[in-house]
Amino acid sequence: MDEETKRNIDPSGEAVQDQPAQENPKTDPEEQKLDEEIRGIDSEIGKMKDDGDAEPEEIEVLKQKLDDIKKKKSEPADGDSGVFDGAVRRTIIQKMMDELRALIAKFKTPTPEKKLRKLEKEYLYISAEYQNFRKRTAKEMSDARAYTKADTLHPFLTIYDYLSMAKTAAESSDNIDAVRQGLKMIIDQFFKAFDDLGVTPVDAVGKKFDPEQHEAMGQTFSDTIPEGVVAQMWNCGFKLGDRLLRPAKVVVSKGPEKTEPEASGNAGPAADNNAKEMN
Repeated sequence: MDEETKRNIDPSGEAVQDQPAQENPKTDPEEQKLDEEIRGIDSEIGKMKDDGDAEPEEIEVLKQKLDDIKKKKSEPADGDSGVFDGAVRRTIIQKMMDELRALIAKFKTPTPEKKLRKLEKEYLYISAEYQNFRKRTAKEMSDARAYTKADTLHPFLTIYDYLSMAKTAAESSDNIDAVRQGLKMIIDQFFKAFDDLGVTPVDAVGKKFDPEQHEAMGQTFSDTIPEGVVAQMWNCGFKLGDRLLRPAKVVVSKGPEKTEPEASGNAGPAADNNAKEMN
């Protein structure tokens, strides 16, 4: 008896027919395609949930039907024969997926109620985001102001130290020149701090009066300074870039003082005639 005959005889000694080979669902292209479709449906249901395209109870129905499809897909055999019939099983699963897709399309169809609920959810989301944005912006602005103040005040702390030392030196020394020199150094340091911040003094004395930069505190006559030109400055003005921080308080020249002509003792021809008539 050859080997082929032995393989076709069962233990009872009877010949049996060859059984069809079982399909391997892991390598079968049709099975792989089915798995991809199931994953696609699963992803679509998840997106519907995230986007609010269906009600929570509708999502649960879809998930339950998808679980039924996955359960059917995991069944290794069909019927009582124990034979893995992939074609029959795929037909059943495909029908179940068609029904699920139809249900998905139905649930995704917008109704007035769904539209309203979706708009309400979007409004609440946007409102919450806006409130978070306001809080975040307020904190950022507060932090920026605090950092700006600290950066601005830092160089003036050194100036304060210099002023304190100058005060101590003035109290313990009679050397006026040394005190004067110290004050000059402090003023120089002060203007250096201003320069680092972009602050510049406003030119005033000898300049044409400019109401955009000068504040007139009075007028005075001057034989050397033309009319309308700043003769004196009471307080220095300052600018930050092109922005005026404060105007310079100035006194403006009115030019030379005008004198009235003296009265003449000669009354003219008319007076002489009147005198003759009286004689």
